[in-house]
Amino acid sequence: MKLKQVIGSGIVFGVVAIMLGMVVSMLFGALFPGMAVEYKTSLFRSWEDPLMMAFFLVFFVEGFIYAYFYDFVRQLLSGGSAFERGLKYGVALFAITSVPGMLVTYTSFVISLPMVISWLFSGLVQLCVGIPCLAFVFEKLEAKK
Repeated sequence: MKLKQVIGSGIVFGVVAIMLGMVVSMLFGALFPGMAVEYKTSLFRSWEDPLMMAFFLVFFVEGFIYAYFYDFVRQLLSGGSAFERGLKYGVALFAITSVPGMLVTYTSFVISLPMVISWLFSGLVQLCVGIPCLAFVFEKLEAKK
């Protein structure tokens, strides 16, 4: 395993995903002000709950996992640049993880369609921007060896 590449690019993905998630959340909050009320139900923890700090760790854990597997799949991804390979990997991850996950979420929980669409869009943006960043950093760190 290429530990330096996995850790470095995983951290980059985590930071990018958190920032993009906040931007998308603010955008959808402005478009659908009623969504804020949905977050105040018993379905969600309050931001004052200390356990909510662990929420941000999820993006770094995802980044490390995506980076680990990027090393295996990048050989299968055609494209001249790390960005192109990363974009293809990001689209594939979106189709495999976000789409089915949001279908299950919408059919299993009493939440609005705009909320599910906002999460789906957030996943698309995070993966289609964050994974190319991950791929770029992974390959740059590898080239420094």
